[in-house]
Amino acid sequence: MGLNARQIEIVAMATPKRQYYVVHPEGRRLFDLGLSAPELAFVGASGKEDIARIRGLRRALGDAWPAQWLRERGQNQAAQLWESYQ
Repeated sequence: MGLNARQIEIVAMATPKRQYYVVHPEGRRLFDLGLSAPELAFVGASGKEDIARIRGLRRALGDAWPAQWLRERGQNQAAQLWESYQ
């Protein structure tokens, strides 16, 4: 990627799963994605265990799996909101 020492420091100090450093021919910038906790429950689920759990929930619960996933992440209000749309 060709980052210099200062840019590496910026990336190292960034908040994981919230701040991102973009490298583009027109410039480089650190930005804050600003996801809410319920949004991060989905976007931040990238590990093998998370993916396996989501697949299991989908098999067991079908389209209702997101509400259970949110509950398991401590997002009860978001889970109730999800269910209200079903």
